[in-house]
Amino acid sequence: MRAAAAAALVAAAGVLAGPAGAAPPPDYDQETIAQFNSASSVETIRHLAVDIGPRRSGTPQELEGAQYLAGILDGYGFKTQIYAFPITGNRAVAQVSSPNATLTNGPHWQFSASTSGKMTGTDNPVTGDVVYGGAGATAADFPAGSAGKIVLMDQGANAAARNTQVANAVAAGAKAVIVAATSLSAAGVAAAPPTVTVTPSYPDIPIMGAGRSHLDWMKAILANGPLTLTFTTMNYVNPTRAVVVGRRFAIGDPDGSKAPIVMVGAHIDSVLGAPGAHDDASGNGVSMEIARVVSKLPLDKEIRIGGFGGEEDGLTGSRAYVATLPAAERARFVGEWQMDMVGTPYAPAKLWALTPDGRSNFVVDEAYKASGRFGFTGLDNCKLGQSDHQAFFDVGIPSALFIWLDYHKPVAPATCVSIGQGQYTTEPEYHRPADGMNNISPERLQTTLDVIGGALAHNAMNRVDIRSNKPNTPVQADCGDGVRRMGTTDAAGALPDLRFPHVTCTIQVGGSSRTVAIAGDTPVSLTAADGSVGGTVPATLALTLGAPASFGAFLPGVDKPYSVSTTAKVTSTAGEAALTVSDPGHLANGAFSLPEALQVEIAPASWTLPVSNANVDIAFKQHIGANDALRTGSYSRTLTFTLSTTTP
Repeated sequence: MRAAAAAALVAAAGVLAGPAGAAPPPDYDQETIAQFNSASSVETIRHLAVDIGPRRSGTPQELEGAQYLAGILDGYGFKTQIYAFPITGNRAVAQVSSPNATLTNGPHWQFSASTSGKMTGTDNPVTGDVVYGGAGATAADFPAGSAGKIVLMDQGANAAARNTQVANAVAAGAKAVIVAATSLSAAGVAAAPPTVTVTPSYPDIPIMGAGRSHLDWMKAILANGPLTLTFTTMNYVNPTRAVVVGRRFAIGDPDGSKAPIVMVGAHIDSVLGAPGAHDDASGNGVSMEIARVVSKLPLDKEIRIGGFGGEEDGLTGSRAYVATLPAAERARFVGEWQMDMVGTPYAPAKLWALTPDGRSNFVVDEAYKASGRFGFTGLDNCKLGQSDHQAFFDVGIPSALFIWLDYHKPVAPATCVSIGQGQYTTEPEYHRPADGMNNISPERLQTTLDVIGGALAHNAMNRVDIRSNKPNTPVQADCGDGVRRMGTTDAAGALPDLRFPHVTCTIQVGGSSRTVAIAGDTPVSLTAADGSVGGTVPATLALTLGAPASFGAFLPGVDKPYSVSTTAKVTSTAGEAALTVSDPGHLANGAFSLPEALQVEIAPASWTLPVSNANVDIAFKQHIGANDALRTGSYSRTLTFTLSTTTP
């Protein structure tokens, strides 16, 4: 044990501690994943499913959804375009709200609007109280005072029954008619809003079709008080469907004509009557959060974010968009990760990567790699079309559907390739008015973000392959924001597939380093030859005390605490060191001593690493009581400060 000692009159020292050393920045893959936050995704989902509500393709709500997503992407620096692709046919819908009741999964409901009834137009809403007319089979089914009311009825079993019930409601003076589905599947799934066609037509009476869930919810409200609805009916003939695409151009490719393209997509539209929180506002919620994070990176690849209308009509929006891409542009695609239903809490569901031919491909493989980077083992893959990945797959762009689903993988000898189409069970809320915010799991959204967002960000960055003559050696990179630990070379001295944005970095392997401007995929070779240069450090423990400290004048007969401080400097080459002080005892004036002991505080008093000229604070405190007898003269005491170590 070695020690360095110094003696002084009452003395003081101090250390001004700097900020604790921050942890080194992670590699860029880890840094990206750490920024994804499913809470942001939930808010996007909420706006689409709650604030806008059902988004039937070809309706203004689908377009509103596209405009909302475009606004988000604009804010992240993307160049956005909303496409309007034509639809042949019609979309007859009723938009429904309530001025006096809280509508489950509202505030916006959507019913079918019968072309057998009146179309109010979007500028002429109708408001009325609702009465329940049961089956509406006879006049007796209608409560007194049905005239001038909106009459709600259970859907008749056949066309004749529906003709009768609507005729009876009109005869009772109904201002509008709602025919609601009543059926439940064997699994208890409520029927969707039906299309209502009756004979004869009633050009002055709006006729609407509601889902079984709507029926149950309205009856529950009516059981506890009045229900008033406000609605419009509109038949959109040959409308357009909306597709929004945001592009963030690569550095060095300001017109987006040559850089490789990585893309994620989701669909905007929902089926008639469904808020579509899970199907597929969830996909848009994830894609907008991916856009937020990757927009922060300078990249040499183009990022595209797609929101497709018309998926529920047979992938019509994505097919129309892909048809606009010239062959040369399609050839620039690295891959398209399509997200559809990516966060239900439905317990049997798991995360699947599904391709139209049942084979794995580049985007599936990259999703598995991304899963491995954060320890997720729940991803599986098999066969399914039925979503917008099919449109990209059909033109040779690597693509896959990512979905939380209770998918039934084929049993041997059948394989994912040999089966005709995948079999699966969806959650009960699927394609129903019940697909609201209760059908969203933030935890599963986070997993999707980490898998798909991690895969997209990884492939949006530049690939750097390290080759060196240093096997099993740590690789570090300093890109101007701290030293990143990138991994360790293998037995051949290689470390492939590191990812960097557009950046200049000093890459170090062992004792060899190289500064590289990374713009595009970049191989880096480093060859190190070991030499030696050195020096020695003598064992040193040095303690320098500052000026002696003085409390000044003590006032007899006055109760008062006194304090004073001084400084010291410590230099130690040991692995650890400690600074101690001898027994402070009592200040003395010849034969006279103060009644209360001197107090000494040292900060810091120990070190776990070598230090040079480290500042130390030494504080002294002395209490004088009102009844303490004080002798004329000077009180003092010599203290010994010792700097010592057990690991010289």
